[in-house]
Amino acid sequence: MPNEERERIWNEEHNVKPRAYVPVLEGLQKEKDAHWARMEDWLAEARALRREILKRREGAPLPDSVEMLQELREERDEQILDNPLQPSSGL
Repeated sequence: MPNEERERIWNEEHNVKPRAYVPVLEGLQKEKDAHWARMEDWLAEARALRREILKRREGAPLPDSVEMLQELREERDEQILDNPLQPSSGL
């Protein structure tokens, strides 16, 4: 059975007027396109910011934040384990 025939039968069974949903789909497509355009703009801004940071740091990359946070957590764990009865501040 051709696709057009399937579509016609489905429309009849679901009481959908042919092509009634096309403006909705077009609106959704425009919304999707606008979203991706915004994402591309944000990505371009992020890349420009990254270039600016590297320029200010004379090509030196930023330190590894994951490693830095892990070290800070380990230090804090050691402080807590060394003084278990002392109330912790900021937690």
